Amino acid sequence: MTEQHGEQQRCDIDHRADEDEAPARPTEQAREEARARLEALSVGSHERREAISAYVQHSIGEIGADAVPLVQSITDIPGRHRILAETFNAWARHDLEAASEYLVQMEDSVTRDHSISGLASSIAREDPAAAVAWADTISDVGLRETALTTVALAYVESYPAEANAWLSESGLPE
Repeated sequence: MTEQHGEQQRCDIDHRADEDEAPARPTEQAREEARARLEALSVGSHERREAISAYVQHSIGEIGADAVPLVQSITDIPGRHRILAETFNAWARHDLEAASEYLVQMEDSVTRDHSISGLASSIAREDPAAAVAWADTISDVGLRETALTTVALAYVESYPAEANAWLSESGLPE
């Protein structure tokens, strides 16, 4: 492992003596240092994309809405929309109300569509009707169909009878 790679992997956290306790959360200082390391990575690099994804996934509970502009800063490499969907998936698991409110305020766009896809997949098992309602608001037809298919798979696992009734009228391909 290179020194630079090792440095990117390190995170100063409050360590707990008892390993059975909940994992330690990054300190505010550690989050600021991680953000500074992210900003130092070259825009457009694979390393920056992966570092932002990891940072968001591990910090979503603390950074919430601040994660969205950070992910949107990934402008010139593939994967930005995937990371945005992952961000909303994680955020919805942590704070569904806040993630939903943020989405309601977003203008229709590709960014919003991918964000909705992530949120819908996050809630599909627990609240498939809400997941379907969210996925139906995706403007991009192909992404909407993909999101609805993802929701349908989770729906079938959780509520087979209801899901099959919905699928027969959903218009999704078999």
